[in-house]
Amino acid sequence: MSDTKTMTKAELLASINQSWNDFQGYLMSLTPAQVTIPTDAAGWTALDHVLHLAHWENGMIALMNKQDRATAMGIDTATWNSGDYDQINAVLQQQTKDFALPEARNFVMGTHQRFISKIESLSEDDLHRPYNYFLPDSPRTEPLIELIYGNTVEHYPEHQSYIDKIVANRVSPGKEQVVARVKAGWDKLNTFLASLSAEQKTKPTDAGGWTIKDHIMHLAAWEDGLVALFNKQDRLKAMGIDHATWDSGDDAINAVIQKRYRDVSLEDVEEKRRDIHAQLMRQIDGFSEETLNGPYNAFNPNSDSSRPIVDNIIGNTYMHYADHMPWMAAIASSDQITKGELVARVQQGWDDLTAFIASLTDAQKTQPTDPAGWTVKDHIIHLAIWESGLVAFLNKQDRRTAIGVDEATWNSDDDPINAVIQSRYKDLTLDEVEAKRQTVHAETMRLINGLSEETINLPYNQYNKTSDSTRPIAKQIMGDTYMHYAEHIPWMAKIAEGT
Repeated sequence: MSDTKTMTKAELLASINQSWNDFQGYLMSLTPAQVTIPTDAAGWTALDHVLHLAHWENGMIALMNKQDRATAMGIDTATWNSGDYDQINAVLQQQTKDFALPEARNFVMGTHQRFISKIESLSEDDLHRPYNYFLPDSPRTEPLIELIYGNTVEHYPEHQSYIDKIVANRVSPGKEQVVARVKAGWDKLNTFLASLSAEQKTKPTDAGGWTIKDHIMHLAAWEDGLVALFNKQDRLKAMGIDHATWDSGDDAINAVIQKRYRDVSLEDVEEKRRDIHAQLMRQIDGFSEETLNGPYNAFNPNSDSSRPIVDNIIGNTYMHYADHMPWMAAIASSDQITKGELVARVQQGWDDLTAFIASLTDAQKTQPTDPAGWTVKDHIIHLAIWESGLVAFLNKQDRRTAIGVDEATWNSDDDPINAVIQSRYKDLTLDEVEAKRQTVHAETMRLINGLSEETINLPYNQYNKTSDSTRPIAKQIMGDTYMHYAEHIPWMAKIAEGT
């Protein structure tokens, strides 16, 4: 380990930034197939290793916030206290092993951004304080800066070496395996599309103005480019893209595709999609194992890429479908909202709640009760605890664990959950309740502001893999913030009035 005893905050951040950028540059050299398909002896993909790094950064954020690391990372006390890092890491891997690439990217980049922001907020003295300054119940005394350094500058290259071995030892997928995966992805896409009405496919749009029909055509256009490549024809010409646009990147290419086909009927788009896919599958069926795993430039002599053809097939078929289905599901929902609108509503609700609370005396907040024995203070902490569950949810952690309710109570009804919350926090002082309310809400707003327009309207089960709910994430945010505040303000007003 570098001599962190004399390291300044600026030097620490510079070291982290250099190591992070080196690691990101390495990851950019890998294909989606390399990141998601081959595994090590423990069954981890390269993506699992990248997510692992984010999990431990998330634990460090909790430590710097003087919060329990195990709870923040979704690790039960017994497992954490065992000190068995293989077991802890296995639990973390299970939490995110089903993340698609876009979902993983959001989690990793969002966590890292929050991690760096938290370090930036600390003083030089804070960085050199002992571990048990942040968690007084711990016997550990090593300086915080050592933990940060070990979870970043030393952690990134450690896992890059593991990923290197996974990629180097990659066993090329067989044709039968590839065909099966493409077919399974195609069937899943068709099942999803069949669940939508024609109106859902053509009327609602995302923040970029795309309909589901646009997404369907987008998928077909990229497969069409693959068909042209396998016919040893020009992909750009087949997709109708000029060289300048092609060289400028995917966003520009996709904008041209969307504009070109946006006025094509749904029936024509669907017919084109199926025709192109049928051609592609005939081509793949005709490939030998050697051809399938041969280099890209065997089909395009003008390219110097030796990337295996199979990677192009994977990236333009079932992985591409998986990328777009959450976005299409969000569009299909009638509850679309922009991030700006959502933030404005939450902020207005918060301001209304804060103004109402400020209008009451301490006696009104703590003395009168409703028929169930709740004070206004109890209602305030109730709102904060449910919002802390939202914070956990947006961090892709378990809401129930964050709220602190056992599974049987959680699965029963809201009333027993709320009774547990009220009983646990009823003896907190008014100042402690208000401090928690402010802290939780500040974290809520940081997380919401860090979400993309697309993420805001993703379905619930993209953040909670154990759920089959497709309710948009925006609705969860609404329900745990301004709609919840508005629900409780009249009840608190009645208590304050003694009615």
